[in-house]
Amino acid sequence: MKREISKSKILIALSGGIDSAVSVLELQKKGFEVIGIHFKMLPRLGESGLEDAQNVAGQLKIELKVKDISQDFKKEVLDNFIKEYQSGRTPNPCTLCNKKIKFKYLLEVADELGIKLVATGHYAGITKKDRNFYISRAKDVKKDQSYFLYKLKQKELTRIIFPLCDFTKSEVKEKAIEFGLKISSKESQDVCFMKKDETLKDFLSPQISCVSGEIVTEDKGTLGRHEGLAFYTIGQRRGLSINGGPFYVAAKNINSNTIIVTKNKDNLKLNPHTVFFENSSWAGDSPSEGIEYLVKTRYLAKESKARIIKLKQDMYIAHLVDSQWAVTPGQSLVVFDGELVVGGGIITDVK
Repeated sequence: MKREISKSKILIALSGGIDSAVSVLELQKKGFEVIGIHFKMLPRLGESGLEDAQNVAGQLKIELKVKDISQDFKKEVLDNFIKEYQSGRTPNPCTLCNKKIKFKYLLEVADELGIKLVATGHYAGITKKDRNFYISRAKDVKKDQSYFLYKLKQKELTRIIFPLCDFTKSEVKEKAIEFGLKISSKESQDVCFMKKDETLKDFLSPQISCVSGEIVTEDKGTLGRHEGLAFYTIGQRRGLSINGGPFYVAAKNINSNTIIVTKNKDNLKLNPHTVFFENSSWAGDSPSEGIEYLVKTRYLAKESKARIIKLKQDMYIAHLVDSQWAVTPGQSLVVFDGELVVGGGIITDVK
């Protein structure tokens, strides 16, 4: 069931890209008085984002406010990203940023301005079921960002609008052309705080201490050496610099500082049926053990039917009907009930 929303002022996060710009148009069309807010988070990438946001605000004739949250972004997202890689895990910074930074400060600024509702250009929806609100999937399956929003709870969900929920990316582009918007053509990157041509290794190398170690097979045969656990992820095939392959990274042993590889893409370590996760967040009640859900173990992973079992306080296990490829500690397991996001948590281990 869709929400009934009274028209009033609304605060939108304005990046300067096409998605937030067309979101403004859609909100104006529905009678909202739109105010923009641009967050300065990435001083290492310069001021181009602010200039783009000012350009969009000028074309759409809306007020634009600017807030520098770069120090909190570094503390909550960047430092965590580096710490997780240092620990041998592969984090997803977007899920953390949405909860700890974007929506936190969007709602804080709205409160300061006496505005109840906020909006962003995410491709996702919000649906009410029974007494709770849930993130729901967007119309555009390829652009759907519901996976990244699983940490949001009722206090946030009751105040958020996603204007692009019912549009595809191509429809958004058409709307921008129809209105005559002149917007930077840049697309958002997988990791927004890295420079365009910067590799993960380029970014991490100056900030973490990595120790070389052995690359071994499951029967402990040594094939070569790695440059540091942080630079490798589960399922990786390229860049191993060992002969006789192809080999895949099947596991990383932090205690022995070794990488375990296999030639068998169907290896059980690479295709687990059991996933452990913790640091959970649920939109409403936690999952019922008697219900079969859908889960995703990373943004682009295929879904699998699964049953969720609570082991102890904030520790869960997902029993997958279909195995998932290269499930990686540090990534998020997100639980869906049909089109609705129930919640999820951080993957700790597989079996």
